[in-house]
Amino acid sequence: MFIGAEEYAVVVPVVNKKYFLFEIRSNLLRIQPGEISFPGGKIEYGETLKSAAIRETVEEIGVRPNIISNLPPVYTPFNIIIHPFIGILENSNLNINKYEVEKTIEVPIEIFKSPKYTYDLKVKVIPPSSFPFHLIPNGRDYKWRSGTYKVMFFEYNDHIIWGMTALIAHEAYKKINEKGEK
Repeated sequence: MFIGAEEYAVVVPVVNKKYFLFEIRSNLLRIQPGEISFPGGKIEYGETLKSAAIRETVEEIGVRPNIISNLPPVYTPFNIIIHPFIGILENSNLNINKYEVEKTIEVPIEIFKSPKYTYDLKVKVIPPSSFPFHLIPNGRDYKWRSGTYKVMFFEYNDHIIWGMTALIAHEAYKKINEKGEK
């Protein structure tokens, strides 16, 4: 874990062994309104990663997932760590929390085999002018490392699934197919 990182847990809901269930986030939300995501949210004090993922799923779509697997954590350059789980939805009677979720969509798992587009975004360290350059070797000429951040895009009907959600869906597809959990 990174000191000071915000940690979130999400569930990749599997429906009828053929579909991932996604949320279209409500326009009432402050962060990422109208975007496609999986159920999930911030881990609260005292919760396990798994219990947070289950709680958030129940709060958002009203159904308790049966967790069958976890996926590797997603570390972002935005000081966020996401802990994804794969969960089976045995009950398809959703009770959507309209404040958080506009609607849900089911997308065939198979489309997450190969992204339509993949881009590597550059991540660069830019210290503020107040940085104590005099304390480090080479001062202002220090050779900071840069990195990349992979962004994937998938299309389904008129929906675009991209970013961290797309990466998690792609990893879930690979995990399901390697284990035969479909």
